[in-house]
Amino acid sequence: MHYVIIGCGASGLKAAKTIRENDPQGEINIISSDIWPLYVKPVLADFIGGQIDTSRMAYMSMSSIDELKINIITGKRVSAIVPAENRLIFSDSSDLKYQFLLIATGSYPEIPASHQKFRDKMRVLNTLSDAVRIKNESFRSNRAVVIGGGHHALEMLRCLHVQKNIDLTFLTDQDTFWERDHPISSDTVVDLLQKEKINIQWNKGVVDIIDLDGESYRVITETGNVFDVQMILYAPRFVPNMDLVKGSTIKTDKGILVSEDLRTNIPNIYACGDVAQVFDINKGLNRINFGWASASKQGALAGQNMTGKDHVFIPAHEEYFKQLYGDRLLKRW
Repeated sequence: MHYVIIGCGASGLKAAKTIRENDPQGEINIISSDIWPLYVKPVLADFIGGQIDTSRMAYMSMSSIDELKINIITGKRVSAIVPAENRLIFSDSSDLKYQFLLIATGSYPEIPASHQKFRDKMRVLNTLSDAVRIKNESFRSNRAVVIGGGHHALEMLRCLHVQKNIDLTFLTDQDTFWERDHPISSDTVVDLLQKEKINIQWNKGVVDIIDLDGESYRVITETGNVFDVQMILYAPRFVPNMDLVKGSTIKTDKGILVSEDLRTNIPNIYACGDVAQVFDINKGLNRINFGWASASKQGALAGQNMTGKDHVFIPAHEEYFKQLYGDRLLKRW
């Protein structure tokens, strides 16, 4: 059998390992746009803050990959899937055939139209490349602003807070600041940030960002406030990364629609992790289960089912992304 997995995160790597355990002879290819794709995304902030280096970021080691005889194709991006031909088309116009396909492309930061014009001036933390750029810039920054909210904004503030010489301002609003049903209350997060002397500016929407001198920016809010900084970080919401299925016959909604066995409407194509909108047999609806714990669990199940098993995914609330660290989220400061 020839298995192809798009995505090298927790779900894709776990699926590959599980496929090999159930099919010792099958050919397994993982496709990743990253050059070094084995890192765990939740520790990117720790890398920026200098708490870990790249040697401690891998979900699986390259020696394990080699031992399992898994082939990783790096630096390639899938631009289209042709289910009728069991074929992938890459952005460089090359292609690859498959017998079983798993889409494990995760999620990506969605930049709204109002902020697209500032995209070249803002740093968004999503990949190791992003983390390297932010870390390098942090060494020559005295002042920084973080725009947005949620877990990603808090992690950005934390990693920069480690660099004690950086004066931090947090531009946020009541709607995006914190997830309403998070086990940690928004009041608790506010108390922490105030204790750490981080300047929270409520309801300060950004209307302009001016490059002052090639090293500093001027951030102007809709209320006329002005912040001169060396670095701007943006924490937008993350959405399923499913652009590659546009124009195909694979059904989508908010994510790629899959049944409880993680199979799409195409019998030999599966999806799992943050990109998958999984049918919940208990709730009777399709839902996205963000988070690395959930993604890893889904990857294992997808790998089993791609090799002939018939297992069902049962979502667990505690495995959602917003509970990635639980109470440890604040203790990490």
